[in-house]
Amino acid sequence: MNILGNEYINFLFGGCGMVFISILREQLSKKKQSAAFVYKIENEDIKVLLVKTSGRRWTFPKGKNKKNKKNYEVACKNALEEGGIKGNIQYKPFCTYKHYKQELKNTGMECSVKIFLLEMIEQISPIENFRDPTWFKLEDALEALQEGRHPLYKREYEKVIKKANKIIKKKI
Repeated sequence: MNILGNEYINFLFGGCGMVFISILREQLSKKKQSAAFVYKIENEDIKVLLVKTSGRRWTFPKGKNKKNKKNYEVACKNALEEGGIKGNIQYKPFCTYKHYKQELKNTGMECSVKIFLLEMIEQISPIENFRDPTWFKLEDALEALQEGRHPLYKREYEKVIKKANKIIKKKI
């Protein structure tokens, strides 16, 4: 008997075996990423740093999670490489959001992104200059993030901006 075969799964889980397998496959196929919500306070305004994707859309600095790195380290590394940002990062994500990652060959997949607050201390020239790191007021950042995206992902970005705003306002 093939231990990973469909018959064995159905034997273990009854009629729900195939449902279990499809859910498991879906969860394993999702990419997991970590992002930095890079911010600074300027004249009592919260400003957030966004970078451009290879498809020229605005996004948070982010990258794929790696087995040998903590998620906040991945977020911090990408903030430096994509935005030229050095700063203080929180070790726990304040939010998780869904993001649709468009691949080069016109295919894409949904990603689960943990996002970490990172307060800017210094900005230097980024390694990935084509990313065009730009500071936005929160309401302008939301508009830029939502441009050209599906309504589901527009709501995801709105959730992130609202949560970040609430947390950062307590610090001001």
